[in-house]
Amino acid sequence: MKIVMVTGESNPLVKTGGLADVVYSLSKELVKSRKNDVSIIMPFYKQVKAKLTKRPVKVCSFEVYMSWRKQYCVVYKTIIEGIRYFLIKNDQYFGRDNIYSYDDDIERFACFTLASKKLMEMINLIPDVIHIHDWHPGMLPLLIKDDYGSPLNKAKFVLTIHNPAFKGLFDKYFLGNFYNLNDKYFNDGSVCFNGAVSTLKTAIMYSNKITTVSPTHRIELLTDESISGGLNHVLEYRRDDFVGILNGIDYEEFDPTKDEKIVDKLKGNVASF
Repeated sequence: MKIVMVTGESNPLVKTGGLADVVYSLSKELVKSRKNDVSIIMPFYKQVKAKLTKRPVKVCSFEVYMSWRKQYCVVYKTIIEGIRYFLIKNDQYFGRDNIYSYDDDIERFACFTLASKKLMEMINLIPDVIHIHDWHPGMLPLLIKDDYGSPLNKAKFVLTIHNPAFKGLFDKYFLGNFYNLNDKYFNDGSVCFNGAVSTLKTAIMYSNKITTVSPTHRIELLTDESISGGLNHVLEYRRDDFVGILNGIDYEEFDPTKDEKIVDKLKGNVASF
């Protein structure tokens, strides 16, 4: 099976939280144990360059149109643990000191999402499954389904919700201004959340399957409005397609016999197991 992960971050190149762990460890397992063909598409952040152990290969370049904006993107590829990483480079948006927490994060990841779609079409990377993570690429299933001629319409979409606190909220004006989409999606309620557009709600509505990080968390998101941040009503609508899959652990990364941070306090040496 050919699988493409689209994500805001992934180990071992950049990590701010558990999202990066899951994307990487799941991709490794899908490649090694299940013999799948897995690619990860993510931004080429400023911080990524220091983590690369070999020079990435330039794949292609293109312009991304966001209404009146025109952004130039260059895509590089590297292979880690049998996983192809496609790194989308745009220094205006991603050549910054931090990964997130900028006032224009919605615009930044709109560019990334549009570029991810264009990249797959340009290099004929037509997967069986497009697996998106959290709000960052949340508009991707709708962008593809809105483009009837896209070969990516053959793919099935899976969304994993890691952190429902971040919903990718923005004014409906930017539905067209950033994503080149018609207001009809806001007016019919499919992307509307509390009077704004939510990229996470959009992903829930337009993905074939939705997962979260454990069966217990699934129940919490369906029943506890304080945890779901109001998404429980949306997830209830997709209940039959929503599953909780317990996050595992990467035994190679979290191996106490190789962890130099585990120190024998008496001897001052790495603990022996």
